[in-house]
Amino acid sequence: MPLSTVFPRLALAACLFLPMSAGLQAEAPRQKAGQKFLPEGQFVWHEIVSAAPEASAKFYASVFDWKIVRAPVTSPGEQPYVMLSHGGKLFAGFTSDEGPARWTCWVQVLDADLVADQALGTGGLVVRPPREHLIGRVVEVAGPGQARLGLVQLHIRQPYVAVPPILWHVGETLPRDNIDAFYQTVAGWTVERAAPDAPDARAVVAKHAVAELRHADANTSPGWLPCIEVEDVRRSVARAVAAGGRQILEPAERDGLGDSARLADPQGAEFWVVKRR
Repeated sequence: MPLSTVFPRLALAACLFLPMSAGLQAEAPRQKAGQKFLPEGQFVWHEIVSAAPEASAKFYASVFDWKIVRAPVTSPGEQPYVMLSHGGKLFAGFTSDEGPARWTCWVQVLDADLVADQALGTGGLVVRPPREHLIGRVVEVAGPGQARLGLVQLHIRQPYVAVPPILWHVGETLPRDNIDAFYQTVAGWTVERAAPDAPDARAVVAKHAVAELRHADANTSPGWLPCIEVEDVRRSVARAVAAGGRQILEPAERDGLGDSARLADPQGAEFWVVKRR
């Protein structure tokens, strides 16, 4: 269905930048809640690919106490765009697109069509060409390391405010040449490594780290995963498993994440839960 017709664009775009309430302030692994930035280079939206969007939405709502919001439809027979809200802020939606279940993490850019061309010029692929979406003009690309990333040119460009529950992202890529140049070009990040051949790196925008890059191991597929902040990692794992999810990696202290665990929802989309600091 044409998402651009099922919900007022301006209302949704405004909701993406609502200020957070004082009771939600918490410190992410590196990026602090409540900090304001220009939106370019920031993760501003997420979309969860699921064969059963309604069931997936109920899973996340039950595990994390998030609210389900459905965009109004404009004609009989249309399915509403299902979204998730936390603290009054919309931060994710669901789609039944083809392909494996996954989270698609979207970074704000100034020109979606331009970065699609730039992705091709720096060794990447355009997985889905530029198109109109509810929140803006979007394109999905994959870098030389095969990690799929969404890029969005928002309908309304406003200062970005970091708000829980997702304040950190991990990109797991295959070890390939030109990865740093790819992300510097399409996302506007400065990629910092302890050494040129170091497997881990930080993605930095305006001196603030927004994500971590790692090499995907033999048991994981390349991709970008959100880190969901929780009060108690083990309790969140138990709630997820009870709701039909799976534990991929058990709770443990991990470099760059702290106390964390890797999970999958009932459809197979993977994500991290990390303890609030």
